[in-house]
Parts: sequence; structure tokens; C-alpha cells
Amino acid sequence: MPHSACGILRIRVAPTLVMGVQPLLSLCLSALVPCSLLAQGVASPNAQPVKALEASGLPWGAEFVDTAREAGLDLEFTYGGRDTKSYIIESNGSGAAFLEYDGDSRLDVFLINGSTLEGFPEGDAPMNRLFRNVGDGKFEDSTGSSGLGRSGWGSAVCAGDYDNDGRLDLFVAYWGADSLYRNRDDGSFADSAAMAGVAERSKQWSSGCTFVDYDRDGLLDLLVTQYQQFDPETAPPRARRRTANGKACPSTAIRGGSRLAA
Repeated sequence: MPHSACGILRIRVAPTLVMGVQPLLSLCLSALVPCSLLAQGVASPNAQPVKALEASGLPWGAEFVDTAREAGLDLEFTYGGRDTKSYIIESNGSGAAFLEYDGDSRLDVFLINGSTLEGFPEGDAPMNRLFRNVGDGKFEDSTGSSGLGRSGWGSAVCAGDYDNDGRLDLFVAYWGADSLYRNRDDGSFADSAAMAGVAERSKQWSSGCTFVDYDRDGLLDLLVTQYQQFDPETAPPRARRRTANGKACPSTAIRGGSRLAA
């Protein structure tokens, strides 16, 4: 760390604001930080970056061990070609959420999966998975009875009680129609996206999402960010352009946007 005098910074992420491309989990992260926080990087075009202090030489006291497989979280993620990827949509990745969906006070795990442009035979497509926390650091696959086992190009997930019934619901952003899963309080969810008006078009790529009460009326609103409209049937073939150093790299055209559902 860059300073010898340290304090403890505890960061809390509420379970109603769980988002993806990279998993954002309900967690507490404790880290040693300088007691006097200094700005890092440029805040505006006229600001000068703050030079980092020398490292303290103190050892980092945290150690993380991957226990996913022994805990029962055995999902193998699929997103685009395994060896090569022709379009940017294949390199984005999916999301994950920790949420307490069944009222037992234990955090469960919902993992979003993707697909490939070639597709899969009927019944073989990868799907999203819901793992229920059974205690003692173990999870069991509850996807079959949950109503969450959709296949497709999932990009992100967020959790929030959008209908104010005291139960956490889920929104999943897709390349294609999005899903809004209402918690039915019996271990299962019902997709209410079309009824709620948030399903979106079939070729739209929704890349991120979050629930937030932006107008302070006590009702959770939904912000969905969209990256581009992508259709492999009309997309240009994989092109290559030359960079300044003469090397070739893929190129593509991007059209972006965002939408807010109140």
C-alpha cells in the first residue's frame, strides 16, 4: 500500500443492486487504505494527476481460495466460440447475482449463461442456473423448479423488489428479449417482462442493468444500458484494418444507447 498509516475501508453492496458483465456480489470488502485519501487520476481536463506515494512494503494480509466446485457451483460458462471469436458480442461475457430469494436468510447464487453463434441442438443449449444456499458453504441446483432456466445470450443481471411485495425479483439483460422475473414466493419466478413493457426488441443488445428509485416515489425504477443492435444475418463479414504499427485487427461498427423504465 502507498502509505504506512492505514485505516479500514469497508465497502458494502446492497443485494438490490447486483449487476453484471463482471459479477458484482453482495459482499463486504475490507481493505487497508491511507487515512488521508488522495485523488487518483485526472478529474477534469485542467486537473493534474496526483503522484502515487511509495509502497509501504507491508505484506497483504488477505488470501482468497476458489471453492466454487466443492461448494456445488459447477456451471461452465459459454460465450461465443471456444477457440476463435468473430464478433464483439462473443467476447462480452455474462453476469451473476447473490440474492436471498427464498426467505431462509442465506445468500443464493444466480448465474447467467451465454451461447454461440452456431447454436446448439434441441435440449443441449447452455442455460442460466439458480443455486440455493443449503448452509455450510454448500449450494444445490434449483434451476429446474425455479423458472429461471432460460437459454440465450445473457449479459447482466440485477435484483430488486420492483413490485414492493417484500421479495427480491430479477431482471436479466440479453442480446434479444430481456426478462423480468417476478418472485412468486414459492421458490419459483414468472417472467413478467412483456407485461411490464421491458422485454425490448429481438436484435437489441442490452448490456447492463440496475434497479434504482431515481424519482424517490418509493417504487424501484429500472435502468437498462444498451450497447448495439446486432443481427448476424446483416452484420458485415469480419473485416480487418491496419493500425499505426501496420498490424491488422478486427473492426466493427457500433450503435449504442440506453433506456429507463419507470
